[in-house]
Amino acid sequence: MAAEATGMRIIAMCEKDAFCRSVLRKHWPDVPIYGDIFALSGANGGASLTPQGYSASVPFPQQFPYELKAGTLISGILITGINSDLPGNVTAQVSENVWDTATGKFVLIPKGTRIMGIYDSRVTFGQRRVLLVWNRLIFPNGTTMDIAGSPGIDQAGYSGLSGKVNEHWGTMLKSALLASVFVAGAEIVYDSDSSGSSENKSPGDVAAESAAGAILDMGTKLMKRAADIQPTITICPGKKMGIFVQRDVIFPYPYAL
Repeated sequence: MAAEATGMRIIAMCEKDAFCRSVLRKHWPDVPIYGDIFALSGANGGASLTPQGYSASVPFPQQFPYELKAGTLISGILITGINSDLPGNVTAQVSENVWDTATGKFVLIPKGTRIMGIYDSRVTFGQRRVLLVWNRLIFPNGTTMDIAGSPGIDQAGYSGLSGKVNEHWGTMLKSALLASVFVAGAEIVYDSDSSGSSENKSPGDVAAESAAGAILDMGTKLMKRAADIQPTITICPGKKMGIFVQRDVIFPYPYAL
């Protein structure tokens, strides 16, 4: 390696690894090692490159012959529908055989396996998707398995599932119209254009003012309640969906078709 000729400067982190330092010393015996930094300086010096280091982890071999690795996508179809007004359970069915990650030769999850999960009912204004988490597999032979809370995705890999959104504009419009009726009623009960000090008000004026304030307060509360209604997302049965396997899953043996 002609480091002097090219004017190249390379920095590599040895991370206090004796083996790493011995290898570097074997191949470049005349180049100084400063602490944990191995440096090659060209004849002209120059700025150093970004330090290059060794990862703290090493490849971890597969421990079992039949494993489904994290990141695997399981395709399925919803059996039960979803309505985000209330949280609840949801059931789906695997639509394609799922093979082992390492070889792709063994079926680990067969087509027709039931999937049990839950969905979240918290929906904010403008939200168009429902969050799902899948927890359990029920194989056709009756065997069950925990899949460690794997998140639900759509066919494109986006988190959650989209559905028909009801923003409840009709309810909000009716509340607004009703609130305007309350305001008009308050104006009728008490003429806001009348002037005069509180000392000159008659008992009837005081009662009318109190009634008008109560009517306006009722209209305000009605509008606030209508604005607090969260959108409803509805997803019908039969929608295609997917499961993102979040953790490595170990199978004792492949499924016998």
